[in-house]
Amino acid sequence: MKKAIVVFGALMVAAMIGACEKQAAAPQTKSESLPAGLIVNAPPTGAVDVVALKKSPQDGSTVVVKGKVAGLQEPMSSNRAILTLADSSLPTCDATPGDKCETPWDACCEPAAEIAAKTISVQVVGPDGRPLQVGLGGSTGIAPLKNLVVAGTAKTLAGSNAVVIQATQIYVAP
Repeated sequence: MKKAIVVFGALMVAAMIGACEKQAAAPQTKSESLPAGLIVNAPPTGAVDVVALKKSPQDGSTVVVKGKVAGLQEPMSSNRAILTLADSSLPTCDATPGDKCETPWDACCEPAAEIAAKTISVQVVGPDGRPLQVGLGGSTGIAPLKNLVVAGTAKTLAGSNAVVIQATQIYVAP
């Protein structure tokens, strides 16, 4: 019996040590906040549609683009300052009478090539050039199907028609 208690005690100590090591190894979440002045009360001037911007994007150029948060089932990241902005000409299910789609912003009835041609990525980056570790939703008023005007710097991805805007200002239309 004494031997069984010693073995049981040794197993418990080993289990506790293992649990402590696992807790210590858990990554810490870095809390970041959006920069002051990112959300503006008036739309930046000179906005063009997403499709017009994608026709001839200039890498590194300052741009102002307008569109709606749409194009994916989850067009906004919950833990990164990233969203998908769609051209207003991209049909979404909310505009289809009688459609009962649970995620009407995903444009699921459109061909993938059409969605890709009419969407861009928008991100807010920190000094290291990486997207901030904070979602764009919540108190900002940004949500799926909301119309936005975004000012920032265009980044193009070589060999594709993908465009990423590093946002410095975002106007959320009422």
